[in-house]
Amino acid sequence: MASCRGSALPVVISTWRVLPGLVTGLSLASARIARGAGRTLAAMRGCLNCGQDNPDGFRFCGACGSPLAVPARPPEEERKVVTVLFCDLVGFTSRSDRADPEDVGAMLRPFHTRLRREIERVGGTLDKLIGDAVMAVFGVPAVHEDDPERAVRCALRMLDTITELNQAHSSPELAVRIGVNTGEALVALAPAADSEGVVGDVVNTAARLQGVAPVNGVVVGEATWRATRALFEYEQLAPVRVKGKADPVPIWRLLGAAAGREWSWPSGPRRP
Repeated sequence: MASCRGSALPVVISTWRVLPGLVTGLSLASARIARGAGRTLAAMRGCLNCGQDNPDGFRFCGACGSPLAVPARPPEEERKVVTVLFCDLVGFTSRSDRADPEDVGAMLRPFHTRLRREIERVGGTLDKLIGDAVMAVFGVPAVHEDDPERAVRCALRMLDTITELNQAHSSPELAVRIGVNTGEALVALAPAADSEGVVGDVVNTAARLQGVAPVNGVVVGEATWRATRALFEYEQLAPVRVKGKADPVPIWRLLGAAAGREWSWPSGPRRP
């Protein structure tokens, strides 16, 4: 009998160490010990107030009663075909380096305000302002069948806006380059403050097209050209080498709206 009792004791101790979650009345302190041994059965969350570990699912700390932080959920994303427009002031960076910050702000504010107005006027979304550059997206959140057309017409209105701003403010004279590209992007349906709303090759290529556009000119990619070639006059330029692309990218320079092609607005935006 003594040998039987002696042999059973290690078994009980081993069971306690290996399966702590099955022992009724296991304290949080014991759970921490078990977790340290790699035997915890549930994820633990630390209290920001007292440092106490709490099982996943607890809304309040079991030690001090403080609310527990809820882990942030990643934003939902989906693939969409969008048209991206980049507009950048030419030579503004070098001029602003020598200017007073208040003067720089005074020059940029009307530029940003007027371009935002033109973007929203045709159903686009101002995605971001990057210093003297503006990025607009057409197709997010509202989807229109003619989003490429809207983006190109917006680009033409931006050129007119720059002319108007120069007439209103004689110095310094503003000039821009604009790139427009259409393609598939990954779109965050509810982007966080520290995340990008639209990402993908279409965005990178639009930025590159802006960089090769002539001063006060608009360059579009192939998908945009195909979607709008019956509505606008274009001049095909020599393909350009774009960083990140193995082959040269075909590009077209926008000359203006085609004669006799009036823009008929659709009945309204189509939301996904």
